[in-house]
Amino acid sequence: MNKFFNISIIKKITWKQLHRTKIQIRDALKDLEGHEKPKRESECILCRLRIVVDYKFVKPETGFIKTRAESGLCPARYAEVYNAVKRARSFGFMSPHHIRPEYLDDPKL
Repeated sequence: MNKFFNISIIKKITWKQLHRTKIQIRDALKDLEGHEKPKRESECILCRLRIVVDYKFVKPETGFIKTRAESGLCPARYAEVYNAVKRARSFGFMSPHHIRPEYLDDPKL
């Protein structure tokens, strides 16, 4: 008896059971063919709706610019938003870290 592989614990599978298992796997794969992973939209919301970029993509809690993942923007539009916010802050239209008054009493994270 091989000390690494104990054959007595292996369940004997008949050819009929093996064929039935193959059929079940094939049927399961056929069911999955119609349910493909949805594709990500190629256009961001600003591109799709042709919205003019300004400084609206700022978190109200912290005053920082939202990330690309949070805003869902494409790289080109995110760069435009980033530059618009930067420009508004440099001209004095926005404070560097604008925080709404209702969030002023929140603890710092």
